[in-house]
Amino acid sequence: SVTVPTPTTTDGCNGTITGTTSDPTTYSSQGSYSITWNYDDGNGNSINVIQTVVINDTIDPTAICQDITLPLNNATGTATITEAQINNGSTDNCNISNLTYSLSQTTFDCTNIGPNIITLTITDAGGNTDMCTATVTVTSPNINGGNAIGYLTNTQTAADSDEIIEVTACPDEPQ
Repeated sequence: SVTVPTPTTTDGCNGTITGTTSDPTTYSSQGSYSITWNYDDGNGNSINVIQTVVINDTIDPTAICQDITLPLNNATGTATITEAQINNGSTDNCNISNLTYSLSQTTFDCTNIGPNIITLTITDAGGNTDMCTATVTVTSPNINGGNAIGYLTNTQTAADSDEIIEVTACPDEPQ
């Protein structure tokens, strides 16, 4: 917020005169404001002066990101994220309710399995922006039930003899 200092003027009779007002002098939102100041020298001489105050936000907000793990939907093999999932308490010197958020990527599928670097951009009411990056680690969908049909060839070596067979719901998923 910004507080406008009380202005003074000089008078030929009494020297310095301080203005008085009943208008607000503290502002927390950018914009243009008018303050009517009254100057009274105590000798029956007074004048009202209107002061225009323009508040411009020139300070960038601060973007704060968090990494997340995102499982793909078991039925569709896709997932979607929102800005709120990545935002980790971004701030602004003015009202944070006026911040807008955007992500460089919001939808993921089997081609995105593993770590994905995305950018969160925040913009305040004054048009000031900041960005941060987060890692969205996409995990495979689960296969529940059903039958695996196929065959195995004996290509294992002694080092590979763990007898574990991996099946994925995503074709060509890196193992």
